[in-house]
This record gives sequence, structure tokens and C-alpha cells, in this order.
Amino acid sequence: MKIEPMPGPEANELVVAIEYRKRRPFTVLTREHWDHRQKRWYKPRPNVPGHGWRRNDYSIEWCAAHGALYWHHTGSGPEIEGVVTEVESFDSPECWVAPDFHHLAPEARTMPYSLTRFATDGTPTRNPFAASKGDTPCEWCRICDDHFPTDELCDHIFQGDCGYCGPGISDMEITDYAHRDIVRAALEYTGLAREIAAALRARKYEPMWSAGELDLDLQGIRYWAHDYPGADYDTAIDVDRDMLEAGYSWLYALDPKSRNKYMRAAVVATITWCDEWMKAHMPKEPET
Repeated sequence: MKIEPMPGPEANELVVAIEYRKRRPFTVLTREHWDHRQKRWYKPRPNVPGHGWRRNDYSIEWCAAHGALYWHHTGSGPEIEGVVTEVESFDSPECWVAPDFHHLAPEARTMPYSLTRFATDGTPTRNPFAASKGDTPCEWCRICDDHFPTDELCDHIFQGDCGYCGPGISDMEITDYAHRDIVRAALEYTGLAREIAAALRARKYEPMWSAGELDLDLQGIRYWAHDYPGADYDTAIDVDRDMLEAGYSWLYALDPKSRNKYMRAAVVATITWCDEWMKAHMPKEPET
């Protein structure tokens, strides 16, 4: 049976190798033809080719919450022969190598070419790019135990001053100073450090978004965003809105009833930061 070439994301790309994880495409290598000879700035030079092939590397990630694959470009190389090195570095023994490149990776364990997934239009396809929703990088949430595209993140990951942060982000410690600072910004503005800490300890903490503002139900008492005791709207222009929004997102993500170890660590860290804020900002009660 003749095997037709499998196109890549661009018209001049062909799939060379696919690594699978749990029978889903995980890493894809393609070859892309480039040609500078027709460009106005091109000047032929001895021993310098004007056209050729380059290797592109793609990661494909599965989002269980969306039931979809997402791909994004992760790198490239000048030599197609580099495919043999890349295939040997695959963590999974399940891979497929295009017939034209079997001589580069003769010992690679190959999955059947008939392995299919459904394309976005519902038709069967062998092409991992056709079976993916689109070119979108993903972030791994250690609380949800799932990948999410960066334009549809879960509540545990959000944008901060230093990039993506939150209790679910996998490459940042829960107690990182960046997390501490955004929570302090929210505590400074709301003035609810004592109430938040008490509600988290009692596991009677219910955050909610209302008209783009964070409302908090703390042990049965509802605090509306515009009624926060510490909010000073006369000086609101001095508030770092990005830090405040990130701090709100952190408080919204908290769930003191969760048994997830990362969520529990985030709750404990938040209580600690509340206690530190109270010690630094609230006067001690007089001794009787």
C-alpha cells in the first residue's frame, strides 16, 4: 500500500517522525523546504546553498478538560539527519517514522501508520496537526493534573508581573516571593487579612467574581468588593492594579476543603502571609 506524505502546519512541511504517549501524539518532527533563490536580496556564494531542508520540532499536548490536542513550535535544526538523534531521545518507545527516513532510525519501534484520531471536523485522520485545535502553547496545572491552553487557563494559573503564576503553576514554588507579594497587595487593599485567615482555618471560605470584582464570603459574612474595610478609593490610582488583580486571582483560586497537596500548601502559605501582614500592620490589642 502506498503511504501518502503527511503534511505539516505549513504547505512546504512534511511530517518525518511522531512520538506517542498513551497512544496520543506528543512530539512531532517535520522537514521544511526553504528556498532563497527567488528573493531579491539573494546573492549566490560558493559552497553556500540557496535552498534546502530544515527540521522543525513541535510539542503536542492533550487537555483532558477540553478533550482536545494543542500544538506549538518548540525549535528547529539545520540538518534533517538530526532526526535520528531526536528519535533516539524520545522518552516513549511508541513512535512512527516516515518510510523515507527509516534508514535514519532503523531500530525505532514504529506505531502502525493506521493509528488515527479525529480531526476537528470529525473526520478520521492520521495527521496530529489536523487532529489538534490549533497553534497554542499550554501550561501544566499540578492541581488539575492537566494541560490548559494559555488563552483558556484554569483558575489555578493566571498572569502576573513575572509571567504565569498561581498555585497550579508547576515551575514556581507555592511560597515564592512573587506569590507572597501579590497576596500582600490584595491584603493591603482589602484590609481583610484577619477575616481571610480565620475563614481559611475554619474552612468556611467562598470566593466569587461579581462584575469583574472579587467578593468574599468569610464564615457566612459577605464582603462586597466596594465595601472592603481597607479599600481607599481616593488613593486607588496608586494601587498596582496588575498586582492587585493577580492577588485577587490567587484568593479566588483557594479552596481550603481540597485534599490536593498543592492546594493545601497554598492555603497554608496564604494563612502565613495573612498573619505576617497583621503583625506588621495591625496594632497589638492592649493587655488586660
